Amino acid sequence: MARSLLTAAVTGALFTLLTVAVFLHGREPFGIDTALTSWFLDHRSPGLTRLVTAVTDTGTGVGPILVMALAGALAGRRSGAPAIGALAGVGALVTGQLLRYTLVWSIDRPRPPMPDWLTHVNGPSFPSGHTTTTALAGFTLITVLLLTVRRGWPRTAAVAVVGCWTVAVGLSRIYLGVHYVTDVVGGWLLAGCLVSLVLPAVPALAPKRMALPV
Repeated sequence: MARSLLTAAVTGALFTLLTVAVFLHGREPFGIDTALTSWFLDHRSPGLTRLVTAVTDTGTGVGPILVMALAGALAGRRSGAPAIGALAGVGALVTGQLLRYTLVWSIDRPRPPMPDWLTHVNGPSFPSGHTTTTALAGFTLITVLLLTVRRGWPRTAAVAVVGCWTVAVGLSRIYLGVHYVTDVVGGWLLAGCLVSLVLPAVPALAPKRMALPV
């Protein structure tokens, strides 16, 4: 509990500082934003673009919903209510998305230049929607796995796959030219804060760890 609250405090403080910095900078891109965007633009290729587009498509719609439902079901399994846990997980994802939606329109940061876009997008830029949604689902599932599943290669593999997916979706938004790196980092920080605040209050995460099927 104490570690989770500390994580929430740190990520929340960092997100707040980054948001203030965005405002003080006139909502314009920072040097690291333009530098990394230019690097990604210079390394585009048709094959890589198809792959990145496929990755970014998993960061919205049914993908994060299924991941969050799985996390909720695992959390509720030990208390005998996986279905309720799955519904609660999806509800938490929707709540997090609504909060992100409120923040993004309040901050109202412009996106990168439209000629660099490789996909169609709407709305302001900070924090990244795909990144926040994926991170909410990914961080939640990783935390639930670490708290409820015994150590072993199945747990390690599952955490690695979910972690790589979470990072890849965020980076895909920069490659596609629709977000700056600080938009993506903001999404990760916001999701990390929310997950760290909510999950310690879930009683089903306290029981003895279970094993993943091998």
